[in-house]
Parts: sequence; C-alpha cells; structure tokens
Amino acid sequence: VQLRGPAFASVQREGSEWKATILQLSATPIEEGLFLVTATDLSGTERASLQLCEGGEECQREVFRTKIAEALSLPRNRLHFILPSGIRLRDSCPDTPLLELLGLAP
Repeated sequence: VQLRGPAFASVQREGSEWKATILQLSATPIEEGLFLVTATDLSGTERASLQLCEGGEECQREVFRTKIAEALSLPRNRLHFILPSGIRLRDSCPDTPLLELLGLAP
C-alpha cells in the first residue's frame, strides 16, 4: 500500500501494523491474588482470556503479550492492546506493573 499526498505525510507504519489486531483489555478479580484478563476486539467479541496470578511470570508484559498471541495464533507484533485507561499498552510507562495498568493494583 502506498499513500500519497500531504494528508499522509505524517503516517508512518511498519508493514505489520497495517494488519493490526486491536484488543481492549479488561480485568476482574477472581479471588485474592488471582485475576482474569479478557481481550475483546473492537466489535466486543471476546478473543482471548488469561488468568494472572499476582507476582506470576504472566504479569510481565512480554510474557503476557506472548501468551495472548499464542492463544490467538497471531504474531505478537500484530497485536495492539488498549488498556482500561484508553492508552495503548506499548505507550504506557514500562516501569508500571501490568496489574496496575489494568486497574488492579493491590
């Protein structure tokens, strides 16, 4: 795809971003220290869910992204996660724990 004209001058995307899958994340506590994170697409269809154990390896961003990508059989670079706050996971502060970004800070 080639975009021309001044309206597209600021558009810069990697090839994989043109086929991105955008997923809205939501999270609910199941029991103390255990949470269910649900990833829904823009039409509201649940695409994947993952249980997070507080302090578990799946609470690390890269592990989380990998597990969701595996569940969807998609490459990680095609997934764009939108946090409950409305910002993209990749645009959030890398030092902020995933549970806190999901609104589940202890």
